[in-house]
Amino acid sequence: MVKNLNKAKEILKTFCLVTNHIDKKELINKPKFWINKYGPFTLDKKDTAKFYNVAEFIRLNYDKGQLAENVSKKDIERFLLEYISEVFTLLTQNDKLKAIDNFEVYINKNLKSKIENYEIFSPILNFKTKTHFIFGDMKFYPFTNDKLIEEIEFIENLYSHNNVIKEENKKEGIELCRMILSTYLNQTMFKCSFTGTTIAAKSKSYYTALLNINVLKFLYYDIKISKPEQNDILPKNKRIKTIMKTNDSFITTNHLPIEFNSELFDLSLMKTEKAISLSRMLEKEVKDDIDKRILASINWAINSIEKAPAITDESDFFDSSVYMTPNKLILSQCLLNVMIAFETLLLFKDENFKKKRLKIRSVILLENTNFEKTFIKDKIEKLYKLRSKIVHEGKFNESPQAVYQLYIFFRDIVFELIALKNKEKIETNAQLKKWFKDKETMIQKIK
Repeated sequence: MVKNLNKAKEILKTFCLVTNHIDKKELINKPKFWINKYGPFTLDKKDTAKFYNVAEFIRLNYDKGQLAENVSKKDIERFLLEYISEVFTLLTQNDKLKAIDNFEVYINKNLKSKIENYEIFSPILNFKTKTHFIFGDMKFYPFTNDKLIEEIEFIENLYSHNNVIKEENKKEGIELCRMILSTYLNQTMFKCSFTGTTIAAKSKSYYTALLNINVLKFLYYDIKISKPEQNDILPKNKRIKTIMKTNDSFITTNHLPIEFNSELFDLSLMKTEKAISLSRMLEKEVKDDIDKRILASINWAINSIEKAPAITDESDFFDSSVYMTPNKLILSQCLLNVMIAFETLLLFKDENFKKKRLKIRSVILLENTNFEKTFIKDKIEKLYKLRSKIVHEGKFNESPQAVYQLYIFFRDIVFELIALKNKEKIETNAQLKKWFKDKETMIQKIK
């Protein structure tokens, strides 16, 4: 991959110094073609590979990789197509060379200039709270009529200072925004701030909201054997509006709904040591290896139990059929997701003997709890047996309770790892791996 700006410029010279005059019908079946204000263009297979090489350089290496956080891949590819098109159409070789020499100026003008500070807010479906609270780097609050008035006043102020929109269209625009925002009344909203282009900020906000909600569910789904009942307000595939605000603009974009089928009126949960630890982890601007490991494993675990059929639905789990019924199919995937959660949390990519390592590391982390060693080992053994039945035999005859019990067991291990991380100041995968190996060696010596 390209590592520096000069190398990127040299690559651009190999295919930007020849003007590509081409008829539109010749674009069909070309590896890379596009049409914009400069006309129709195409790149052959070799030049297409160079194009993506330069795009990757901009995203990952330019300005020490800072753009990757704030600019989307789509933004970068669009910019690069516009830039190459402009260079193609310059009349002289000297003009083209000058444009390539000024490549950094183009990047700063056309990419960096689009990075803005956004405040983003959107509803969380089926989630109720009576008051606002902060968790991680997000604010949660009920969208009351007072909040609606506050947002409409912001929009009216924007329109009053806008000299481009005709006066007769301003009232219509304000009423349209009022109609959209009115659909949020009595919903719980999340609000957070992001820096980036519109596309990048939208993407970051959505995935950050999903992560924050999943971690909140992780705290809330404690010793409950079943999750809250589903209460769908919108179909799963119906998109809802996300509001994105800067100091001088207000836009709406669509994304799939984020759901939390719960009521959270007692906020004492937010004051517990576990909640505070996870909240601090989420609000970090730069998360360390262990933060990422813990949060990724929680995502897999929540994904598992949320999709699992209700425990009371045992209709097709205790027959001898070798066929995968719908419930068995869903539940088998949930079990595999629990497996991924365990391995994400406790294993490293270059390790073998996974079952053995999961057993001993679970025992090590839970040694100061009420869990018996045999119980811990039996849980991991059962997890692998269930996995083997699915993967190697295509069978799964357990009830949903098996997934919930494994989730609860996994949850205790997560909190013990968080306590270890805070106590021992472990931040990297290498540090955690060494800590585990030292403990494992000590246990072997005792034996």
